[in-house]
Amino acid sequence: MDGAEERSPFFSIKEANLIFVILAVVFLTLGAYVQSVSLLPGLLFTEYGILLLPILLYAAIRKKDIRRTFRLKGIPLNVAAKIVALGFLLLPTVAMANLFAVWLIDKIGLPVIDGSLPTPGNPIEFLIHFFVIAVTAGICEEMFFRGMVMSAYEQTVSPKQAALLAAFMFGIFHFNPQNFFGPILLGAMFAYLVQLTDSIVAGMLAHAVNNGIAVTMNYLLTLFQQGISSEVLEASGQPELIFESQGTLIAVVLFYTAVAVIGILGIRIILRSIRQDYPKYEPGQTFFVNDKAYTVLSEESDHLFIQPEQLLATESDVVMTTTKEKLKRAGAQNFYRIWGEQSKPIPVADVIPIAVTLIFYGFVVYYAYIRMV
Repeated sequence: MDGAEERSPFFSIKEANLIFVILAVVFLTLGAYVQSVSLLPGLLFTEYGILLLPILLYAAIRKKDIRRTFRLKGIPLNVAAKIVALGFLLLPTVAMANLFAVWLIDKIGLPVIDGSLPTPGNPIEFLIHFFVIAVTAGICEEMFFRGMVMSAYEQTVSPKQAALLAAFMFGIFHFNPQNFFGPILLGAMFAYLVQLTDSIVAGMLAHAVNNGIAVTMNYLLTLFQQGISSEVLEASGQPELIFESQGTLIAVVLFYTAVAVIGILGIRIILRSIRQDYPKYEPGQTFFVNDKAYTVLSEESDHLFIQPEQLLATESDVVMTTTKEKLKRAGAQNFYRIWGEQSKPIPVADVIPIAVTLIFYGFVVYYAYIRMV
């Protein structure tokens, strides 16, 4: 590492990518072994021991600004409630993405592997599963991907590029082709929420809600299994059977598409609402109060200097002073784009570790799908 990287309060792209590829190897070897011995303790070891602890130790040793790098700040309860609702609305879109992945694997002629979650058998087991699969994953994986990885890229490229690259790396790290597109979509949404609120808690909550819904649905399914024939239960765990009937496939796709469209409309409304909870006022920006447009001239301390957009010739020098809190109470509508900045080139050397990880991903596909055949 050069002197500039040592003095930087954030991870550099090179640092983040090297850590990513090293821990990916550890995840595929030691992590996989521990999980094969005992799944839930293995998941705890993987999340805290392989993902979270190493990056926190490295950040402390290298004197990174942990609070700023990982965006360690809270969010209001009303925003948290909106993020929970967002988690439910994301479900059909993510289901469509993973259904496409399964369809693609089936069309290629490779076997579809049962990747279902372990099933809790009672309330205590449900709480344990919820903590490990939802809460723990939400904390550790967000600190890793939306904390270390995304903040590193944000120092060099645009927020949108940083978010999408972190989402892509998040999808890779699952090392499961059947669960590849879904995590990328989720990762992009988690990243957007973190950037919008400037809080890692937003990503953690959305992540935990998504995983928690899966755990809860899996548990509720066990409560209704009595009286269902073993043949039906066996078929429900084989998603490739969907593709054996063209009519069934069309019906499933149309259903999920319709629900996904409704979900996307709801997501847009919620994101717009959250943006109003986190207004941004920069020089030259326009906002509205009671349908009247104002332009931000400058900001000094906690005060904003603004000017109405429609002025008479004699009023060209009219300047008003206000604060963000006053504008929020007045119901100011502030439309801005988190991902509006122009894309920037990424040095090829900085993404070599991602390419190396993709090679490992290829080996996973080979051994899990081709060697198995």
